[in-house]
Amino acid sequence: MYYFLEDYDREQNFYFSREWIESGAWANMSKATKANLPVICSHCDDEGICFPGQKRISILSGLSERSTVEGIKGLKSFEHINIAKRESRHGRLANVYEIRRSNRGFPVYSSIFHAGLWLMASRSAKALYMPLRCYGGLSGGLIDIYADIEGLDFDLDEYREIYKGRKWEVCDATEEFLCRKAGIHRNSFKSAMDSLIKVGLVLPPLEKYHIEGYRVAVRPMIKYKRDYLNLMVKERYLKE
Repeated sequence: MYYFLEDYDREQNFYFSREWIESGAWANMSKATKANLPVICSHCDDEGICFPGQKRISILSGLSERSTVEGIKGLKSFEHINIAKRESRHGRLANVYEIRRSNRGFPVYSSIFHAGLWLMASRSAKALYMPLRCYGGLSGGLIDIYADIEGLDFDLDEYREIYKGRKWEVCDATEEFLCRKAGIHRNSFKSAMDSLIKVGLVLPPLEKYHIEGYRVAVRPMIKYKRDYLNLMVKERYLKE
């Protein structure tokens, strides 16, 4: 059983392959599979191998164990992941995941899961977040706006460091394009965005600044209380 902790590595991250979004593979996955895949990736070592338990994946994904089973089944047809069985020291069979990632990716911080944000987001919101990140950035004059909002003294020589440590970025892709890449219906877009705003993965517009696009959180901007999350875990998963 996984329980949320007060302390965790806030800098730990993994690279989520842009190819998975751009190729349409992400859009074609079920919402349960989309909820599971980033959680599994967050556990991988440098070789792309990990073996998180099914209940742990369920809790961090915000899914029932039954939905998680279905989500993992959906990964078996995904060419960039290999799922094998191994016997634990207690004699139980467990999944071992090997993720084959490309060199082109964007960082996803594991703290998004450990802060409870992924659990609390709706399924459509989870589907939408990765395309928002895939097509986000701080190009052109956006880096100046970012530095002003965050109260940073911006110097062109410091661009790389500011970008690397950014809290958020801007995605200016159209609603129709994002829905297509997320594999969700246009009618679901507003509710998905509302869910992302509620959990702090998309930031509300600022009247002072004219930013064309969506401000998408790279790092968690809020954190749910540990006791609240663990109470949810007990009520939801100890009954299963």
